Amino acid sequence: MKFNKRIFSLLLEQAKGDRSWRQFAMDCDISYIQMRKLALGGQENSPRPKLIGKIAANAANGITAEDLFFCSGVYKEEEKKP
Repeated sequence: MKFNKRIFSLLLEQAKGDRSWRQFAMDCDISYIQMRKLALGGQENSPRPKLIGKIAANAANGITAEDLFFCSGVYKEEEKKP
């Protein structure tokens, strides 16, 4: 599955909740520029699992890691098929 930038950005908008993008990025311990690039669909490659985990750990509105992994086209290590 390919990285779906549009769906990922929609999920990020929901995961942000009522925080600013800057605050959400700080909560996730990632750079504001990286967060905005993802939110605006400006990143061509899917985010790495570690980054998705950081976002999911701080997500609001019931957005889960599985939601983010699904639209990123990346699977967590334990879910990879041999």
